[in-house]
Amino acid sequence: MAGGELSRLVEGLVDELQTALWIRRYGDHMERMRSLSRPAEKLVYLFLVFSEPQSFTTIRRALSLSSRTVDRALRVLLERGIVTLDLDYLYWVAPPH
Repeated sequence: MAGGELSRLVEGLVDELQTALWIRRYGDHMERMRSLSRPAEKLVYLFLVFSEPQSFTTIRRALSLSSRTVDRALRVLLERGIVTLDLDYLYWVAPPH
């Protein structure tokens, strides 16, 4: 097998592996987001996926949402078991099942 062919084969395998890992890591998160009804719930969830853990105030300020909106979104996420709150009052995304 020539060096160029081997290189193309390896690059193709790396691309496939990268895609599979992305789907495995973020596919469950996408399914969770689809199950949420309000845009604020989706936004808060996505924010936590990429920057957990966060406090209520940090979420509110970073997303420029009202306290009421963030509170309502977090309540839904907590009730569904999608997000957890630790003893330091930081919100974390629960691992997908």
